Amino acid sequence: MNNFILALALFAPLSPTIFSQPLVIVSFFLIIVNRYNSYVLNSYLGFKIISTACFSFGIVNGFAMEPSILIRFIPLLYLIWFYPYFNNYELSASFFKKVTFGIILIMILSQFLLAFQEPLTVALRETFYPIQENVWNERAVFSRLSSDAFTLFRGFRLGGFWYNPNVFASNLFLIYVVFYSSSRYLLSIKNKFKKRSGKVTFLGCSFLVFLSLLSSGSRSFIVGFILLILISNKKYFLKIASLK
Repeated sequence: MNNFILALALFAPLSPTIFSQPLVIVSFFLIIVNRYNSYVLNSYLGFKIISTACFSFGIVNGFAMEPSILIRFIPLLYLIWFYPYFNNYELSASFFKKVTFGIILIMILSQFLLAFQEPLTVALRETFYPIQENVWNERAVFSRLSSDAFTLFRGFRLGGFWYNPNVFASNLFLIYVVFYSSSRYLLSIKNKFKKRSGKVTFLGCSFLVFLSLLSSGSRSFIVGFILLILISNKKYFLKIASLK
């Protein structure tokens, strides 16, 4: 059940616009209910109140401008108020590696198909991911770019189904962190043969994600990706639940 709920939360942003927000709300509600623990909530209470206060202006301001933006703060508030992350349930690393790998492939494939204006993918986005004004379109379609655009960083910016390349990059990086954590754990426990095939998948997927982030032009998440690789090679710190 825990695996299904968290997989739903990971898949929710990729779902069509009319379903994405309800799915995110429902999945995080189920996670919070499932992990509710009065001792956890009361631990480090001062730190949690101060941390929440630091984000309160942004939360209130965002809510005043557009109430639906409040959903973006749910994961942040969850991380604050459910610290420390006790292992009160177990997750399947193998399951999450497969789920996140599939989501990553769909995101990257659609990102480049839309850049080449593949008709079926374009029709799918226009039907299920509508937007009032696509301000990113001129820099996200290869046929509309000059040759110079392909030699410059951020000469083109691909946002996939989300149009906005920064939103695309944030969702891709989130999914990759789960894939990375699961893969690193599995590589640490598998035998030599399985470890070799696992490394090929891991390195191949990491390369595709980096290429995709470069294509989005999101500097924050490109730097985040590089720091994740550099720091975690020194110390494996991403495992916050018991994976097996």
